[in-house]
Amino acid sequence: MKTKPFYSQILFCVLLLLSACSNEGIENSKASTPELNVKANSTINLTGGAITPSDYIQNLGRGFDVTWSEFTKYMNLYNEQDVIDFSNAGFTNVRIRIGEANPDAAFFARLKTQVDDCLAHGIYPIIAYQGAYIEDIASTDEEARQHLVTWWRNMAQEFQGYSNMLAFNILVEISGTYKLNYTAINSFYVDVLAAIRETNPDRIVIFPPVKISDPTYLQYLEIPANDPYTMAEWHFYAAGPTTDPTNKKYWNDGSTATERENITGPIQTAVQWMQATGYKTWVGAWMSGNYNKGNDFSIPEQVAFATFMTRELAKANIPWSINAGNKYYDYETNSWFATTTDAAGIPVRDVLLDTEKIAIYQNQGYEGASYRLAPGNYDQTDLQAIGFYQSVNSIMVPFDFEVELYPKPNFKGKKTTLTATQDNMNGISFKSMKVIALNNY
Repeated sequence: MKTKPFYSQILFCVLLLLSACSNEGIENSKASTPELNVKANSTINLTGGAITPSDYIQNLGRGFDVTWSEFTKYMNLYNEQDVIDFSNAGFTNVRIRIGEANPDAAFFARLKTQVDDCLAHGIYPIIAYQGAYIEDIASTDEEARQHLVTWWRNMAQEFQGYSNMLAFNILVEISGTYKLNYTAINSFYVDVLAAIRETNPDRIVIFPPVKISDPTYLQYLEIPANDPYTMAEWHFYAAGPTTDPTNKKYWNDGSTATERENITGPIQTAVQWMQATGYKTWVGAWMSGNYNKGNDFSIPEQVAFATFMTRELAKANIPWSINAGNKYYDYETNSWFATTTDAAGIPVRDVLLDTEKIAIYQNQGYEGASYRLAPGNYDQTDLQAIGFYQSVNSIMVPFDFEVELYPKPNFKGKKTTLTATQDNMNGISFKSMKVIALNNY
């Protein structure tokens, strides 16, 4: 089977190590929260050797669920530039969701192109099967088992010899017939893993719990024993937060303990399970807005939610993929959405990449050149040095941050205080500014 050149992976790691040395105050590039960065002492074997789950989750970072092999529209739109742009922005994984129950040669060829492109550009690809056949079509447990085993045996054979940056996620989530039947699912997993190991002895294989990957059901997940290359996936907020205060996914502005505990509670459940079992986990899907259920959250509100979510997952050292790439990236034009009525937009993307810096944009609507600024004081000379003196027309402000804008140099004059993302500065002119991390939460 073909693999991508060794040298492209070497180049990727060199670039990541160089990026770790970037200026902590002012930067004109991607940035990421330290807990999920590729570390200088990473033990990943670039020659294609085994990767432990500990190293895998340490380097998996943040990424997207992608529909390149799920829906015909995105299959046809896919091109390598998608991966290049994801990588250049600072994302490091994609969860390639697959719905096709019987992939043919043409399907595999297309999928291999996507995986090859990811490996060439330092993106960790994770193949995830939707599994609608076992949920809605199979009439018996045995039929469901055989389908899942055959599907993964064939997939594993196709990717035998590929870099171990590629991982297999057995099911996107479990609903339908087996939504609560963890006994059957656990037994399926034993046979599926055995089939994969026939050709892929040390590839990372990822197992979700039942009930739509609910972390409270991790306690019922039985990952096949005596295999050092297995881990779990779980997720929450896969369809985004809700404005309903009676719902466990309620989010308004993050000011109440209930809103924050709706996020921290499930994370703590997963952490406790990891501590008890020794297994690692990854969050395979979450959304910053409820795009499929009314799209009630503005871009500033999505920035606030995404800030808190990303920070809390980073504290737990849990990597993630956000749902979904087409809400951030326009596959038709190979460009990032600045802002639209049903997409997350550039400021949400930017806070996902770095929750501890604001972003300033040259034009209204988060367009044009941009810079990231860490907490600190920026006088007229600082703003002139980066080319943003009196030319900031929109701004991304993370949750629990404050930005003070002064009409005169040296932080003089009546200040204007911003605590939320703004798509239009509405004529606010400033010659010095302070970026403040409030650290309230």
